[in-house]
Formats: sequence, C-alpha cells, structure tokens
Amino acid sequence: MPSTLPAMLHLELAPLATLSAWPTVSVELAALADAFRGGDGATEAQIHRLRAWSRRWSILHPSLRTWYATHAHTDSRVGAALFHVLDSKRPRIGVRYAVEYAYRETTGRSPGIELIPFVP
Repeated sequence: MPSTLPAMLHLELAPLATLSAWPTVSVELAALADAFRGGDGATEAQIHRLRAWSRRWSILHPSLRTWYATHAHTDSRVGAALFHVLDSKRPRIGVRYAVEYAYRETTGRSPGIELIPFVP
C-alpha cells in the first residue's frame, strides 16, 4: 500500500494491501498514490470505487480472501471472478464455471461456499 496516501484513506484502503500482487488493484492504488504526490488528480469516482472494493473485500469470508489473494494474480479466471466480486457485478455463467474449475484445480475439492458472492 503506497504510504503517500492521506492517513484516513490509507486506513480505509488497508484491506486491499493483501491484493497488492494483483495488477488490477496495484495499478489503481499506484495511480491514487501518484495523484497525492502531485500527479494527475484522482477523481471522486476512483476514490469511491477503491473504498467500495476495500469494503467488499473485507466482507468476504476469510477462506475466500485467502484463496483469491493467493491466486488472483496468477490465474486470470480467478482474477476475473474477483473483479466481479469487488465491482459488485453479477458474473456470466462462463465466469462462474471457470472459477469453480480453478477452485477445484487449486484446492483439490469442490467449493463449499459461493465463490462469487454478490456484495452490494
């Protein structure tokens, strides 16, 4: 997590630090940090989006957070599913099947939990 963010925002976005290896999050956080260092300004929409991502990430079941943090940056199927979770989008059936297959592939078992829960 970039240390150039204002303290309160840094605290709000801290849960996303576990996803720093996933380019989707790391690029967003780096752009926000750059804006606070005097680069191009961060829009309210960007800040709101990252706050929502942080809140949704925190709500996820701990076992899902661990699995997503471990695999989202190395498996595009997992990354696509995580994007749907964080952006609060309902995934297409293909994304659901792909992430379930990835889960079975990486854990050796069927998921006993909804892998792409809708988190408003």
